[in-house]
Amino acid sequence: MNMNIYLEDQLAKKLVTFAEKLHRKKNAIVREAIKDWIDKHSRQKWPDSVLQFKGIEDFPDIEELRKDVVNSDKKLF
Repeated sequence: MNMNIYLEDQLAKKLVTFAEKLHRKKNAIVREAIKDWIDKHSRQKWPDSVLQFKGIEDFPDIEELRKDVVNSDKKLF
């Protein structure tokens, strides 16, 4: 698909500079940038490593963690 885009002068100059420096075509750099943007913004779920996490087996329950917490009658605000 062919497409026209508008780039501000300063951004276009940077694109030309990097394309020349890296010996790459401007179109290739723009394609890569768009693909990276789409990939980044397409992630809408937690990674499988997070979804499959079972927790820490010997981690204490919340009740155990709170048993030594002292209620304060002092008003903080």
